[in-house]
Amino acid sequence: MPITPQTKNICGHEYTVIPFNCRRSLSLQRRLLPVIGPALGGLMEMAPALGKQGLDSQIPPGVLSSVFSKVGEAFGNCDAETLIPELLAGTTRDHADLSVERHFDDAFRGNMGEMYQAVWYVMTVNDFFALSAITKGGNLAGLLQKFQAQGSESSVTS
Repeated sequence: MPITPQTKNICGHEYTVIPFNCRRSLSLQRRLLPVIGPALGGLMEMAPALGKQGLDSQIPPGVLSSVFSKVGEAFGNCDAETLIPELLAGTTRDHADLSVERHFDDAFRGNMGEMYQAVWYVMTVNDFFALSAITKGGNLAGLLQKFQAQGSESSVTS
């Protein structure tokens, strides 16, 4: 399969990602699973909490806080200082290689939201945890979008 770089605009910046080789993907997925697993599990728990109104209803605050709590706990046990730069290694932001420590630090200084969006994009390009299937359709895709929207609203109003 040819290695085809993929490009996306995130927060007004052009990101280019080259898919990882299989062994690197497997190694990174293994390290991500303890963090991503609780997040995806929490999102799946939200579906019944929405009841019959489905995605048109607000996500109950208790459910949101439960998901954030699970993710926070998992993230606290993660080696984020090395894992996130490894995930973004080989990715460029406006043609600056994020493998270079200075480029990474300058790009995300006071800009963690964009960093997490870039990490999500890298995981999607590499199809970690079958994210392409999750994000292309079905109720979980809508739930993810709703979760992102409500999470943004909560962080802005807090």
